[in-house]
Amino acid sequence: MFGVVVVVGLAAAAGLRFVAQPDLWLDEALTVNIAQLPLDQLRGALLRDGAPPLYYVLLHGWIGVFGTSSFAVRSLSGAFGVIAVGLAFIAGTRLGRDRTEQRWMGFTAMIVVAVSPYAIHYSTEARMYSLTMVLVLLGVILGIDAWRRPTPVRLAGIALVTGALLLTQYWSFFMVGVVLVGLALGTWRHLRPARRLLVAVLVGCAIFLPWLPTFRRQLAHTGTPWDTATSPVAGAVKAMVAFGGGRNPEGWPQIAALSALLVLVIAMVVVGAKRSESPTSGAALTVIVVGLGTFAVGIVGSWLAGVGFQDRYAAVVFPCIALAVAVGVATIGDLRLRVAILIALAGLGLLGGIRAARHVRTPSGAVASMLRADLQPTDVIAYCPDQLGPSTARLLPDTTRQFTFPDLASPRFVDWTDYAERNDAAVPGRFARQVGDRAGTGRVWLVWSPGYRTFGTKCEAVVNALGRTRTPFDVVRSFDGPDGDTVEVRRFDP
Repeated sequence: MFGVVVVVGLAAAAGLRFVAQPDLWLDEALTVNIAQLPLDQLRGALLRDGAPPLYYVLLHGWIGVFGTSSFAVRSLSGAFGVIAVGLAFIAGTRLGRDRTEQRWMGFTAMIVVAVSPYAIHYSTEARMYSLTMVLVLLGVILGIDAWRRPTPVRLAGIALVTGALLLTQYWSFFMVGVVLVGLALGTWRHLRPARRLLVAVLVGCAIFLPWLPTFRRQLAHTGTPWDTATSPVAGAVKAMVAFGGGRNPEGWPQIAALSALLVLVIAMVVVGAKRSESPTSGAALTVIVVGLGTFAVGIVGSWLAGVGFQDRYAAVVFPCIALAVAVGVATIGDLRLRVAILIALAGLGLLGGIRAARHVRTPSGAVASMLRADLQPTDVIAYCPDQLGPSTARLLPDTTRQFTFPDLASPRFVDWTDYAERNDAAVPGRFARQVGDRAGTGRVWLVWSPGYRTFGTKCEAVVNALGRTRTPFDVVRSFDGPDGDTVEVRRFDP
């Protein structure tokens, strides 16, 4: 009976990775629009976007086969999410000291990853984070196997995974840095496997070198202008809340359980270190240290650099946290308590996964539906800020004339290059006149929202400027976003 429940639960968790509200939010729409470009234009687009290229290349090929519907573009991440569940089992089995412990850790890791609302959420987004989890789990498996028997195939695999990680998510630099420091210390202590793995990771870093000039320009001119720096404590809380499924009734118990298990594992490691006897295998200890070390370096480094932190960045850390939780569960001596904890995590996780799948991530669907119902061929749509454009524009007819503040650019993209400086220099009145000129005898629809960072009150100024040169329609439609924001649609007649 227990086996049937497990199979049904895993099937439900896999299914949730392909079920989500259809409308893509800003980052997803931007990702799809960039991935649709010819590959020779990809570097230029990412130079303005600030992301690494690997996921976009894979999505480009995926779109060529399956198309650009919301389900199609998200299903790539869903496939990676299912693969991650299987890899979690394999990685977990590498952490035990005997067969019983190996089976328990593999089984527990598989359950934790399968039902995690965090993993489910990013398996339903057309973004790179599900791929990141797959690569980290592959790195854990190959790293442990290569440490025990460093064959050329395993070492080559480590190099490829390292390069792929760096080309998928830039937070991977923190993990690779922590691993390099650990391997350098191992080499200094004359551990032969450490030297070989160190060379493999360095070869993987060399794979990134052709992209390095682009990365340096991104670092200098993009960043996170839409966010503020997050303190290490606030970042840690934000990540754990996300891992547990968010601030909701089923999320809080899971957050508490995951936090308690993580604290248990850390305490075991500290006590074992003081007594010079590890309560876990060396492999498990390494994974825990790398995961926690990566997050500590990443969040502190981001804070010192004044860069914002979002919980999605922790996708590179999540597999290590999931494996650490598996270690914590497996060390509980009472079998009934161990099973009860797993059942609780699975039930709460699936509830959180359902919430994640049903979550409306953008009001753009409602905005586009309202516009399509009344749009005329001579009309013009303007967006302020430009960040409202990508998710709405993809839902409107291709023939619609659409422009974004401040540069009258295409709404399909957002140019993050020196973003704050460009917005500071923008002139709302001039933008309103230019949009009005392009509309001519047609109507102007303004899709706008207040409170976006680096814009100040300039979008309000666009509303006022259009109202002075055109006749405002007396109906204003408002749409609530998922994070408490509001998007308004206003019409201005000739």
